[in-house]
Amino acid sequence: MNTYTIIIIISLIYGFLNTKYKFRNNITYFLLILLSFIVCFGYMTGSDWKTYELMYDDQAIDERMEVGYVLLNNTLSIIIKDFFVYLGLLKVAVFLIMCKLALRSKANIPIFVMLLLSFGGFYLFIDNPLRNFLAIGFCVLSCKYIVREDLIRYILCILIACSFHLSALIFIPAYWLSTIKIKSKWLFVIYITFFIVFSTQSFLLDFINSIFGSFSFFNEKFAEYIDSDLYGTGKSISFGNVFNIALLIVILRNRKQIVSSSIYGNLIFSFSYYYFLLYRFGASFSIFTRLQLYFVVFFSISLSVIFIKEYSTLYKRILLLIIGVYCVLIVNLTVTSSEKYIPYSNYILYTITNNKKPYLVRLNYNLQHSPYKSTYKGTSK
Repeated sequence: MNTYTIIIIISLIYGFLNTKYKFRNNITYFLLILLSFIVCFGYMTGSDWKTYELMYDDQAIDERMEVGYVLLNNTLSIIIKDFFVYLGLLKVAVFLIMCKLALRSKANIPIFVMLLLSFGGFYLFIDNPLRNFLAIGFCVLSCKYIVREDLIRYILCILIACSFHLSALIFIPAYWLSTIKIKSKWLFVIYITFFIVFSTQSFLLDFINSIFGSFSFFNEKFAEYIDSDLYGTGKSISFGNVFNIALLIVILRNRKQIVSSSIYGNLIFSFSYYYFLLYRFGASFSIFTRLQLYFVVFFSISLSVIFIKEYSTLYKRILLLIIGVYCVLIVNLTVTSSEKYIPYSNYILYTITNNKKPYLVRLNYNLQHSPYKSTYKGTSK
């Protein structure tokens, strides 16, 4: 059994017990610290670090890099000499931002962790598309300004996010879309219609081009991503698609509980619904999962709020076990579909044992030692 699957199983067990018994917050905080040690300080896992480390050590910045990341890289490289300390601290900062929102939303924290890591978190923290990852962190941070109705600070926060990755532009209208007033049954009808209409890749491409086709910059970037062979399956019917529809039904049925859970309730519910809409795009073209990841935190909080002790029932505990088994399956599928995750290595452990490896040894370590290989070849953006 691999490290990642063990994390999900432990989170499921602790979260399940959390639906019946009230544990001290100190236990949860300790486990979050331990988890951050594991997911934030990967060493030879992932792929994007290979490029970012060279930029950090040699100041060889790619001219295509957004200005926010260039400034961060150039500034912190003066203060922090070790790239993996820099990288680990950035990951910890984003992890804390995500967990803080979950805590304020009264979520079942172990279940939140299980869902977050299973539905994209391991990709974000281990494979770590760094600029995209930091942009997501700023977008999650901006949610407090939505609740406070502070538009100026919200826009500033999103502009900072865009200075790390332009995909954060998707979050600009979120300020005005943070409360959905449509009835749940109509939300389900809208989703199914949306799901069917955009199930064809050619139709989806035509739709996107009809909206953004006049922007030459968009056309160049979009063509670059599509040409990188990052296609999804485009299937309408698959086990994953059906299970996601089932999860949407669970969230819609428990809408009242989610919305009333905290001052963030409306926002959490609304953004989790947008997660499902973007899932359809990602099923057709894998590159669109980058947009979906901006909302995965809210999806994870929505589901985890349902499983708190105050609203626990036998039905919900059985449902939680079913979701937990699904999480174990998809995590195992994720980490065995590429050499990027296994074998797992940890920077802190290598440092403590005075066994840090030179760049050329680390460069292809997982490729040489992993029993798993990537199922497709694409470019890192």
